[in-house]
Amino acid sequence: IKRILDNVGTERVNLGSDVSGTSVPFFNFTKIELAKVHQLGLDDESMSRILAGNIESLVPEKFLKH
Repeated sequence: IKRILDNVGTERVNLGSDVSGTSVPFFNFTKIELAKVHQLGLDDESMSRILAGNIESLVPEKFLKH
């Protein structure tokens, strides 16, 4: 993850957590992946972009809950 962020910047990365359709139970999948991102030591603005801001900028306003 760090290498990707270093190469393309936090403005071009989204954290996704969709594991539906798998036959393997991923009870902690989202928790584990989120922990990896937290371990990077990113500032609050970068975390916000990766976790929601970048994808929200692509979705029309009428579909966003505020």
